[in-house]
Amino acid sequence: MMWHRNGETCKCVRCGVYGGGLWVAAGFVFGRGPRTGDNWRPVRDWLASVSLVEVDEPSTIRPYRMVAPRPAPVVVEDLKPPPVEEVQAFLREHARQVTQRQDVVAYLNSRSIPLDAPCAALVLTMADWPDWWPWGTEYPLVVGGYDGHGELRSVHARAIHEDVKGKTRWPRGYAAGWLFVDPWKARPMLQGQPTEVERIVVVEGLTDYLAVAAHARHDTRLAVIGGTAGSWRHLGDARLPPRSTVYIATDNDPTGDKYAAEIATVLAHHDCRRVHLAQPAETTTTTGENVNV
Repeated sequence: MMWHRNGETCKCVRCGVYGGGLWVAAGFVFGRGPRTGDNWRPVRDWLASVSLVEVDEPSTIRPYRMVAPRPAPVVVEDLKPPPVEEVQAFLREHARQVTQRQDVVAYLNSRSIPLDAPCAALVLTMADWPDWWPWGTEYPLVVGGYDGHGELRSVHARAIHEDVKGKTRWPRGYAAGWLFVDPWKARPMLQGQPTEVERIVVVEGLTDYLAVAAHARHDTRLAVIGGTAGSWRHLGDARLPPRSTVYIATDNDPTGDKYAAEIATVLAHHDCRRVHLAQPAETTTTTGENVNV
């Protein structure tokens, strides 16, 4: 569009419509320059629909619906974990041995998960829940979320009843996707402490992590790491033994295949092998005297 230097007339360099503002509007409505005998009523109605003129009778053209632009999506990497002192207080005040909640015990037994798995049960206490945890004990099975250096950053919890909307939760308003690390071998390994670890099993999901970590507890050469969507990026910071073998045991489905590819990419300098987990043959009933999360 070119405007004359008088600022009152213009010409479209594409369609050739020229003249004042009314002529430009007519060109927009007709799709061409207006001709003698054209009905100018549609032009008037269009101008009314965009609130440029007022008319006494209803317009025959529907006004344009103005749609507000969508807000930019929140990128997980841009979010921060909740304050670590609040996470520590959350676990200190509300995390207890799983044997203090019989519904949690029943759930673990139904999944063949030993009761001394590295998890805890959330309970009601006199302490208030933090603002980032509005669900209370609705998701009672809880573990800690760690970064690639084995430092506590967040918490992750799972529902044990099917009628709960959403199976798992991370703190609301903060970054999701941290690692689950067994407290006996994986956490010391990530923190740079000397260990005997030669093999690392990486599993998908909270329940698989708990089952594998508990059953491998006494194998000093085997460490267990778990995670969910977004967790695997932290493996890039992990201090794994240089000659260790990584067994990727994600689910045998398209999502599990995607996670396995992500893990293998992040740990490209390690010996990575894809495996599938076998369900334990029978339920164990250990004492559950552990609250290491």
